[in-house]
Amino acid sequence: MFSFSFAPTVNKKTPLLLPITEEDVKKLPKEVLSPLSKNQKDTVRLALKNNVPSEGFLTVHSNDSLVIILLLKKKKELTTRDAREIGQQVFSSVAKWKVASLNIAEGSLDGEMLTAFREGVVLGSYEFNDFRGSVFKDKRKQHIELTKVFFLGKKISGEQKQLKILLKATSLTKDIINCPPAEANPSYLERKIKKIAKEIPKVKATVLKENELKKLGCNGILAVGLGSHEQSRLLILEYK
Repeated sequence: MFSFSFAPTVNKKTPLLLPITEEDVKKLPKEVLSPLSKNQKDTVRLALKNNVPSEGFLTVHSNDSLVIILLLKKKKELTTRDAREIGQQVFSSVAKWKVASLNIAEGSLDGEMLTAFREGVVLGSYEFNDFRGSVFKDKRKQHIELTKVFFLGKKISGEQKQLKILLKATSLTKDIINCPPAEANPSYLERKIKKIAKEIPKVKATVLKENELKKLGCNGILAVGLGSHEQSRLLILEYK
């Protein structure tokens, strides 16, 4: 089960992800390297003196924990969409290093770029395993997977709460989309919206079934539903 938090201090035993833009690779400002130990800083400086790819991941091993450098393009060329998409790739990319928990530093990112990157990391944790069998679950137990992320550095007021809401809402939407049509029928969707309305204050769920739809003249919805053994429904969620 994935979880994330904002860590006030760095756990030196936990691997650290450090995003660095192209211009900062050459300069290596103090603030970019601030979460690293002295050993890690020295090793990172030495690694970045050699020819490095313009983008991608670079691992640096020191006497302390592993540092994974995320090499980014120039800051002026980076968009919030880029930052979010790169953040989403973190889970699949770090799997090869068998990391169970990860510190994620600010590095070269700040402001809206940092927020977008963190959003991407959180959204990248999504998986749809509802119909996976016991063989998959048994194999999964044998692998080390990233389940904990610790964001280092500045936290915008309410950011953790917003990230949790974003993850929950996006995961729910993806679950519905990924659910096979034979399962995600009108009855299933009705149960979903009623559950949402029960859990979220000020949200009201209304379900209009066939008799009500006929009275309202919703013939398009009714015509589509003729091919199903399920009753047609119009599901309405209102926020007041």
